[in-house]
Amino acid sequence: MDTAKLAVAVGSEMARNGARVRILHVTEAASAGTLASVIALAKAQSESECDVRVLMVRSAETPAEDELRRLFGCRVELEYLGYGSQARRGVWLLCQLARSIRRTWAQQRPNIVHLHSTWAGVAGRLGLGLSSARRRIIYSPHGLAFLKQDVGLPARFAYWLIEVALVRLCAGLLVVSQAEMSVVTKCLTRRVAVLTNRVPVGSGGSTRGFGRPKVVTVGRIGHQKAPWRFARLAERFSETADFVWIGGGAKADRELWLGSAPVRVTGWLSPDAARSELQRGDIFVLLSAWEGMPMALLEAMAEGLPVVVSDIPPNSEAVGSGVAGFVTDSDEQAAVAVGRLLADAELRAELGGQARERVGDLFSVGTLARDASAAYGQLVSKGVAP
Repeated sequence: MDTAKLAVAVGSEMARNGARVRILHVTEAASAGTLASVIALAKAQSESECDVRVLMVRSAETPAEDELRRLFGCRVELEYLGYGSQARRGVWLLCQLARSIRRTWAQQRPNIVHLHSTWAGVAGRLGLGLSSARRRIIYSPHGLAFLKQDVGLPARFAYWLIEVALVRLCAGLLVVSQAEMSVVTKCLTRRVAVLTNRVPVGSGGSTRGFGRPKVVTVGRIGHQKAPWRFARLAERFSETADFVWIGGGAKADRELWLGSAPVRVTGWLSPDAARSELQRGDIFVLLSAWEGMPMALLEAMAEGLPVVVSDIPPNSEAVGSGVAGFVTDSDEQAAVAVGRLLADAELRAELGGQARERVGDLFSVGTLARDASAAYGQLVSKGVAP
C-alpha cells in the first residue's frame, strides 16, 4: 500500500517516521458477500505491509473461528463481538459496536476506520464521527438500505434520512460499483469513491461435464434474491437440468419462496464447500431485485460459469453487454437464456471463458490493496466538506 500518500492525506506522523498504516475494519454482516469482500480487502492490505484489525459481529451464519483465521490469513488480527442475531439487533448492537470501536480507537489510533454495512456504518459514525476521528472514517454500505424493496416507502425514507444525517460524520463513502456511486452522488454526497469487489480467478470448470447440467445460484433465501423466479425456472426445466440453491434461510422463507419447486437447498456451507458446489455448476443465475456489486456473481464468473442475471445496474456492470452471459428484464427472457445455455454446451464454454477473462481484467484481487489506498487517500484528503 502507498503509505506515504495515505499518511499525507490523513495528516499522521507516518510521513515523518515511516510507520505502517493501521487499518480497522468493522462489520456486523459477518457472512455471505459482505464477509467475502472484507476478507479479500483485509488480506490484501495485510500482505501489503499494513497492520490490519477486523472487528466483527458473529452470527449463526458466520464461519467457525479456525475457518475465519485461515481465510483472513495469519497477519490479520481478528476480534469478535458476541452474536448479532436478528433479535439482538437495534440499540444493543449499536451500543456494543460503538463501544468497541471507541475502545479500539483509543488503544490503537488506526489511520483508517473502514465501516462495512449499515449497522457498523451507523455505530462507527455515531461513536467517532463527532470527534476529529471522522476524517479517518470510511463507510461502505455494501448495498444502500434505502434501496431495499422488501420494506415500505416510509421505512426507505427513514433509512435515507439516517444516511443524510450521518454522511457528514465520516470522510466519505467507498462504494462497490459505479451504479452505487451514481445513487450516492445524486442522493447523499459527492464525497464518494469506488472500490469494486474483487475475487481470485478460478481454474474454470474442471469438475463439470458429468450427468445432467446444473443451474446454480448463491445467497440467502429472501426477497432480495427473488427466489420465486429461480423456482419458476426450476419448474420449467425440471426435465433437463438440476437446480441448486447454495445457501440457506429460514424454513418459513424456503416454504414461501421455493415451495415445492425442484430445487436442492444446500444450507449454509463453509466458503470452501460453497465454492466446490459452485464449481460443479454449469450455469449461474442471479435474478436479484437489488444489489450493490454481488460477490456471488463475480465468484461464479471467476469459475468460468456463464451467467443469467436480472437487469439491474450492478449486475449489468459486472456482466457487460452480452460478454459473460445474459442480462434479462423478465421471467420469459431469463427462461429463454437458460434454455439456450442448456441446449448449447459450446455456448456455455464460450461465455464462461469470457466471464473468467472479464473478472481477471476488471475484478481481480491483484491490485486491490493499491486501489484501496488510492480510494482512501482520495476520500480523506477531502476532509468533511459537503
